[in-house]
Amino acid sequence: MAPFEIDSVDTILQWACTMAFQYIHPVVELLDETYENGIRIAKKAFKKIEECFERDESLPKYCIRIQPQSG
Repeated sequence: MAPFEIDSVDTILQWACTMAFQYIHPVVELLDETYENGIRIAKKAFKKIEECFERDESLPKYCIRIQPQSG
């Protein structure tokens, strides 16, 4: 049995706030805006960002681990 019941967005947001990495908790907020279609980042700028991606072989479009920049 799960330690809590996923029954609302508020429950998920509260749970996400309890996560931590090296004792640092994330800033968690609900984004409920709809973003305009067609807004894109330049390919050259995205290439630098994509260097931090580790894509899953079976679901490369949807399952991505983003590694932080070192030092």
